[in-house]
Amino acid sequence: MSHLFEKFPDLKFDLFHGNYPYNNLAGMLHQIPNVHADLCWLPIISPTAAVRTLVELIEVGSMAGPQEDATPALRTSVFGGDCGVAEGSFGALLMAKDVVIRAIEDLHERGLVTSEADAIQLAEQLLHGNPKRLFFP
Repeated sequence: MSHLFEKFPDLKFDLFHGNYPYNNLAGMLHQIPNVHADLCWLPIISPTAAVRTLVELIEVGSMAGPQEDATPALRTSVFGGDCGVAEGSFGALLMAKDVVIRAIEDLHERGLVTSEADAIQLAEQLLHGNPKRLFFP
């Protein structure tokens, strides 16, 4: 698929379910600035895979340097769904929040998230800021 992403550099691609079960999403986002990671439904499919993917995206972003477009975490959304009832959407949201909390705890233990303010900012970015920036520029 990468040839499509590169062929249409002005088109934004939003990869649902964190590109699961395929891998190397963090590398792809690091190299191709018009690709976005959307972990919608991944917290339901596999919470472990969702945490692992999110940690990797943020970890790669922490090594990216000052270029905003090269930072995968700035192009990652965690929550989304198409449930037929409100209760399903609420349950999906709770699972997405749990994934974000677990990922931030992991990143904190490794020194990549060092303060409560950073943790709150990152959670807001993943659950609200990034999707807003992608869909409502």
